[in-house]
Amino acid sequence: MKCTKGERICSFLNVLLVFVFVFSLLHNTTGYSGAYLYDTEASGGNRLSAWTSSLWQQTTKEDFEAGTPNQVDVTTASGDVILETTTYEERRLVFYDHSSSDSTGVGSSEQVSSSSSVEITLYPLQDSYLDSTSPQASGGDSPVLYVSGKTGGIERAIILFDMSAVPIDTNITSATFYLYKHPFGEGTRTIGLHRVNSPWGESGVSWISTGNGSDWATAGGEFAPERSAVKGISASSSEDWVSWNVTRDVVNFLADPEHNNGWIVKDEDETAATGAEWAFSSKESSESERPRLVVVYETAGEENKTTPTNELPAKSTSTVELTSFSGYVTQGTITSTVFDTGHYGSHFDAVFWDSIMPPGTSITFAVRASDDFFDIESSSPAWTDIGSISGVSMGMPTGRHMQWTATLTTSDTSKTPVLSEMRVYYR
Repeated sequence: MKCTKGERICSFLNVLLVFVFVFSLLHNTTGYSGAYLYDTEASGGNRLSAWTSSLWQQTTKEDFEAGTPNQVDVTTASGDVILETTTYEERRLVFYDHSSSDSTGVGSSEQVSSSSSVEITLYPLQDSYLDSTSPQASGGDSPVLYVSGKTGGIERAIILFDMSAVPIDTNITSATFYLYKHPFGEGTRTIGLHRVNSPWGESGVSWISTGNGSDWATAGGEFAPERSAVKGISASSSEDWVSWNVTRDVVNFLADPEHNNGWIVKDEDETAATGAEWAFSSKESSESERPRLVVVYETAGEENKTTPTNELPAKSTSTVELTSFSGYVTQGTITSTVFDTGHYGSHFDAVFWDSIMPPGTSITFAVRASDDFFDIESSSPAWTDIGSISGVSMGMPTGRHMQWTATLTTSDTSKTPVLSEMRVYYR
């Protein structure tokens, strides 16, 4: 029997509808989203489901505990992932002026007049840069130090100066840290210096390693959360040398040399768009462009030198004051379990998450997938960065086995981002 054109179209659509119905029954239906085809012919615009997406959802404390938390807390607030808390220590040199009636006058740095001013220029003992995109690579022999706050590609410079050439019995009047900036970068950024809290070695230091045979407690370097100094730099500026006032840090380093581990140089907002990268000359560059630390000090007179403990103090003395405070770690990660979709060649359709991000905090995500099973902490397959804005549906990998990871970051240790739910749609 000869069928009309309308009958053939109707028969085709009926077959397609049966296929989609059977496919949807076989698929994991823990949750779904759908896309639809519409028949615009005279048959009335019938809607046919083209495919369905299943939902892998993680929202409870048990969900997140099953993964791999690193420097994050998944138990304090049930169902929420936040940064861990830690105790920070701060050392500072405090001057006491005994010439006044109040012998406890803290904060006076005035010295007696018997002195002369000296300027000395120091060059780096060690320098390198840390790259989150190549976490095991060391840049210790690079002639350039990179600093970047771009999402998914953070770079931080790390520099240490040997200050043994500065005499101990001196009054530091100024200390200025200089970096030579190349005509590179984009826009205007705020670059800050932070004291490094742990010893490190130039030849092997990297995003994850101190270069001394151990890993950083927090990837990206262990450093003080408070900024020692900040400076706004601009790509449009003709300024070659960028400088920071580090007088306070240098005074502390001289008073307590064991805690001189140098500085981390970083973008103070490490969530910028692609392109916000800066290049500075390292100690491997030409001598005229090497990083430098210019220290100006006054040599002390006899009445200002350190006196034995069994003698009366001179007009002014100093001591190292140690204070401590609690705060959140600057960075942590939560990595999910490896999820078996039950179907080879499964697609990441969309990834959504619920979060709270106070100013100065961020959460960035990455996903990976493979038809071959992989371990939860395996180094392969490679991760695909999907950024920090919920609702990603493009450019993601495929495979039966899926996994996601989130990196929580804060530049203010009194604040933490909060991750409360992950929703992965797949088909």
